[in-house]
Amino acid sequence: MRYLLITAALLVLASAPTFAQQPAVAAHTAQTAAQRAETRTARQTKTLNLTPEQVTQVAALNTHFAQVAETLQPTPTEKADRRAKREKIKAERAAYDAELQKILTPAQLATYTQQRADHQARRREHAAGRKPLPIREPMMPPAAK
Repeated sequence: MRYLLITAALLVLASAPTFAQQPAVAAHTAQTAAQRAETRTARQTKTLNLTPEQVTQVAALNTHFAQVAETLQPTPTEKADRRAKREKIKAERAAYDAELQKILTPAQLATYTQQRADHQARRREHAAGRKPLPIREPMMPPAAK
C-alpha cells in the first residue's frame, strides 16, 4: 500500500510539467467583420441611446466600415503598402465619422466624441507604458589577424 501511494505521488509530480506546456486559450478570439459591426452597434445603441431608426442606419454604416477596414488591414508580409493602407483607413474613418454626424443628434454626437477622445487617451497611456525596444549594437566581424 505504501509503495502504491509513493508511486502515485511520483506519477503526479512527474506529469505536472506537461500541463504547464499546454497552449493557453486565447482570451480574445478574432472576430469577423460582421461580428465587430454587431458589437460596435450594440455598444453604440447602449451608450448613445439610439432610436430604432438610428440603430438600423448605424448598423449599416458599421457593417460597411468593418468590411472596408478588414480589406485594408495590412498582413505581416506586406510592409511596403502599410503606409498607403493606413492612409486609406484614415480616409475611410473620416468618411465614417461624417456619415455618423448626419445620423446622430448633437447630444449623441457630443457623447460619441467624448467617448472616442477618452478611448484614444487610454490607448496613448497604454502605449506610453510599454518599454521601448533596446537598441542593439551592430555585430562587428572579427578582426583579421
